[in-house]
Amino acid sequence: RDPVGAAALLTRPCHTPVGGPSVTATSQGAPVAAADSNGSFYVALTGSGVDPDAVYVARSTDGGLSFPDLFSASPPDESANDTLSKPAIAIGPDDTIYLSWTTTLTGNRVVRMVASTDQGETWTAPVSVSSDTVDHENARITVGADLSVHVAWVELNGDPKGDEKNRVAIQRLNADLTPDGGRVVVSGATDTVTLDVPSIAIDGSNLYVAYTTGNPS
Repeated sequence: RDPVGAAALLTRPCHTPVGGPSVTATSQGAPVAAADSNGSFYVALTGSGVDPDAVYVARSTDGGLSFPDLFSASPPDESANDTLSKPAIAIGPDDTIYLSWTTTLTGNRVVRMVASTDQGETWTAPVSVSSDTVDHENARITVGADLSVHVAWVELNGDPKGDEKNRVAIQRLNADLTPDGGRVVVSGATDTVTLDVPSIAIDGSNLYVAYTTGNPS
């Protein structure tokens, strides 16, 4: 099957939160993908060079051969202070789609999240699931059988190539994206955590997180 490039996804009519007619982004990237239990396939990616910058979700119902539906998951004012970057997507057992990105609101970069219960047609208002005390980057999401949502990210306090000041942390969320408990640091105190994207997976009551350490310089 022929792959569909990011540029092709963002040159078509788009269903935006305010009903915009079309999108032609000059820069697209960071695509991430997920599939639901009905066989629909979703690709989330960033689009910049449009007004406003946004995170988009394209939907395919034919195994990725075509993506006739394109939705803007971020509201128009979300990129007022910074670009939106590093999207992540996961789909729960009830087919709720969870989507995150990073941006700056008032301080450092934060992880923002939205959810859709109608196959991407509409999205909840974004909520910050991290603090802005330091830059939070490269979030990844997994959803448990009990519909709990788990997010892992890198907290950048030092050298992005590897620093003991950097941390990898996780946050458990309820299905409505409200916190369920507090943030938990999973990296070791002497780990030289890098800015590389962590991975997160759940199996029953077991949560697994993988991340990179080491300063190559």
